Amino acid sequence: MAGRIKKVFKYTGLSVAVVFVLGISFAAHEWYAKPFYINNFFNRAFIQFIWDKPEMLTSMGVLEQLGMNSHNAEWNDNSEAANDRDFEFLDDIMATLAEYDEDELTEDEMLSVKVLKELLGNPEQDRKFRYHNYPVNQLFGLQNQIPRFLDTFHRVNTAEDAEHYIARLSRIDTKMEQNMEGILIREQKGIVPPAFVIEKSVQIMRDFIEQPVEENVLYVSFEGKLDEAEEITAEQKQEFLAAAKTEIENVVYPAYQSYINYFAELGAKATSDDGVWKLPDGEAYYNYALRGHTTTEMTAEEIHSIGLAEVDRIQAEMLEIFASEGYDTSLGVKALFDQLATEERFYYPDTDEGRQQILDDYAAIIDEIEARSTET
Repeated sequence: MAGRIKKVFKYTGLSVAVVFVLGISFAAHEWYAKPFYINNFFNRAFIQFIWDKPEMLTSMGVLEQLGMNSHNAEWNDNSEAANDRDFEFLDDIMATLAEYDEDELTEDEMLSVKVLKELLGNPEQDRKFRYHNYPVNQLFGLQNQIPRFLDTFHRVNTAEDAEHYIARLSRIDTKMEQNMEGILIREQKGIVPPAFVIEKSVQIMRDFIEQPVEENVLYVSFEGKLDEAEEITAEQKQEFLAAAKTEIENVVYPAYQSYINYFAELGAKATSDDGVWKLPDGEAYYNYALRGHTTTEMTAEEIHSIGLAEVDRIQAEMLEIFASEGYDTSLGVKALFDQLATEERFYYPDTDEGRQQILDDYAAIIDEIEARSTET
């Protein structure tokens, strides 16, 4: 009896081992080779892409729930070498995607393929025009993104979170140095922001570093997060704030000053031209941007022609209406609208009754819209 039990355990154990090995082999295949199932490929591609993007991981806030938070001390690698790796990764994604037989995919899987391809765009064109932008600008430039990211996404609930915040402050100079690699390449290619963009960006950076540290958003935001962190003592708070002040003074402000110095000199090369036509191969870039923002395959010239034709069509219809109302259409559309603007019959009386009539008329319009919206 004991021997039979041993045999059962022996073969059961062997079966479990085989299943375990097969499971490991399957998982390894799905991770390193072309996955058997395309949904596994989608998941793998997403995980592989974000895994070395600490800022994206922080903004998602998922790994923290699993006790993984070391990424919160890091910035994305913005070096040219890292950008090259990202393009190679996109090439691999497109190549693997092409290996799946679309005839064997379900309708939902095909929809996912189309969505993924739309999101990925055209890696070849993306690579060609990778420098056709201005990383430093007055609206959403790097100099604005850094404090905005820390203020918006970096959570501080524990002492470790606070240490990670300070670590990120200490590495802002590296982040800006990495971005400068691409900025210098742009300068060599003649891709220089318009003068007004440089002037406003420089002023933003000057205002940023001329503030006393205790009034800077990097410090103020951190202080507010520490105040709300129940696990952090008053003594720890003062230590963290002192460390943050040191990093802002010794790392952040000098890094921003280096950008101020560079862009102040770059301003001498800038012009007032602000269209993408001034960039190398600007027309092709404009058409590429059109495709990315609208999905259209039409060129800028074709779209412009459509616009002109539509203006002519609409104005012709307007003139027909004017003529039916007895207006002299030889005056042209603009003159006719100017004439309409002088006619008292198109204005409500400047009285309490007139104002009430306005409200009543708009209420009637809203009622009509709501009624039509429920029509089947």
